[in-house]
Amino acid sequence: MKKIFPFLLLFNIFVITGQNITWSNVSANYNMPLGVEVFSGKEAS
Repeated sequence: MKKIFPFLLLFNIFVITGQNITWSNVSANYNMPLGVEVFSGKEAS
């Protein structure tokens, strides 16, 4: 298990960076403290 964990972590990094995600700032929809922003991501088609 100890040897497979670094592999899974590395695999997940490659999968996440391989996706095209469009981020939108949706902070106006929430009452957040000053300096905190909320983003919504959608996978580009």
